Amino acid sequence: MGGKKEEVFSIDSSAVIAGLASGLGSFCKEEHQNYYKCKHNNSDPEGCLPEAIDARRCNFALANLYLDPKYGCDAKFTSYVKCLRERDFSFRDCYDTRLDFESCASEKFGIEFPFAVPPRLKQYQKLKPEEKPKNN
Repeated sequence: MGGKKEEVFSIDSSAVIAGLASGLGSFCKEEHQNYYKCKHNNSDPEGCLPEAIDARRCNFALANLYLDPKYGCDAKFTSYVKCLRERDFSFRDCYDTRLDFESCASEKFGIEFPFAVPPRLKQYQKLKPEEKPKNN
């Protein structure tokens, strides 16, 4: 009875949605585009309900795919989500777990992820030209 309890996340949690975000643009692109086009052209809050349901259904399908143990990315996705939760959604602090998960998902599912800029490089890019180290 004293064994370690496996943590289970609700697919609808903020951390899971944040973990899904980088892959949604590739996996659910069409569904999200249809929803945003509808919202742009329709002021009725219920006018785009079918498109919203399609986009949400795609989000859940992607989460279930990531969490399916038969593909081998479930532990990596869970680690990434756990990192986001524990570090108040600091993507910088979770960079390594993100890359580990995304490389698995890219290989297994062919999902294209946006390039993840290393946190140190982002800091370097924010420097003014006169603050950047000189190459001697």
